[in-house]
Amino acid sequence: VKNFLSTIASFEVVIVNTGENTYDLEINGIEVASFGFRVVENLTFIYGTGLALPRFSIANKEINKEIL
Repeated sequence: VKNFLSTIASFEVVIVNTGENTYDLEINGIEVASFGFRVVENLTFIYGTGLALPRFSIANKEINKEIL
């Protein structure tokens, strides 16, 4: 997901560890995606939010304000 976001954006995408095996992707301090995995009784669940809208647009505007 980080690679995808990096190709459609002209700003840095940061991976933030938010707990055991859980991560957020942030742009300018705004969470735009999350992913991770959990193990419950020998079953592994992998999850991800994909791209969170409108957060992505908000983060993009915040970055653009700083650049201007």
